[in-house]
This record gives sequence, structure tokens and C-alpha cells, in this order.
Amino acid sequence: ATVLVNVLSSCNWLGLDETEMANLSLYPNPTNGLVYISNEGSSVVYNYTITDAQGRVIANANNAIKGAAKTEINLQGKETGIYMIRVFNENSEKVFRVVLQYLNNIFYEKEIFGSPFFVLLPFNQFIEHFKNS
Repeated sequence: ATVLVNVLSSCNWLGLDETEMANLSLYPNPTNGLVYISNEGSSVVYNYTITDAQGRVIANANNAIKGAAKTEINLQGKETGIYMIRVFNENSEKVFRVVLQYLNNIFYEKEIFGSPFFVLLPFNQFIEHFKNS
């Protein structure tokens, strides 16, 4: 016996509903510590997990993103770098890459012994350096 299976192009054979998360957004990115997740026009509830660049779990919360309400996630006090925020429920999943950078430090290029170097200075020292130059 031969069985013929027709799979429609609209079939989501992986079981993830990407349209469910179409209005899900995260901002600002890059951030100085506070990020917001909004899901306009939705009544769906999501969990989230935050991991750092090494894959360590920094935080997680169940039923934290509730429908169209704006959800605040606080990364203040964490190390500057890249974090992954995985937003998910039993039907769908989306991962946001977030860059955490503090405005109290600034990188600038400086020539030392004829070669360019990048220097990290606290912002107020950076301003003083150029005021006195």
C-alpha cells in the first residue's frame, strides 16, 4: 500500500507558532540596564530566561510577560556584554540578543608609542581629559 501525505505550506510542522509572537518586541537595545518587552494586542502569557554570553542562567521568571502589558526586565548591576533573553511558552519561543553597555564608561582610541590603543575610561574622566587637552 502506498500512503501519500500532502503537507500544506501553511502547516507549521515544527509546532512553533511564529505568528503568535509577531508583535513581541524588546527595547531599547543596546540598553544601559532596563529593557522592556511588549506584545501589543495579545492576551498570551510568556515565561523568560536570561543567559549571559557563557550560557549561564542569570534570571528566569514564569508567567512574567502577561498579554499586552509592558514588562520591565532589570539588567542593572550585571557585567557589560551580550545577553540572550528567551521568551517562551508551551506553543512558541523567541530569543532576543541584548547588548548591555553602561554610559558611565566610554571606549576611545588613543595613540600610544605610535600605535592605536582602545582605552576604557569613566565618562567623567573622558570629559575632563578633553577639556584639558
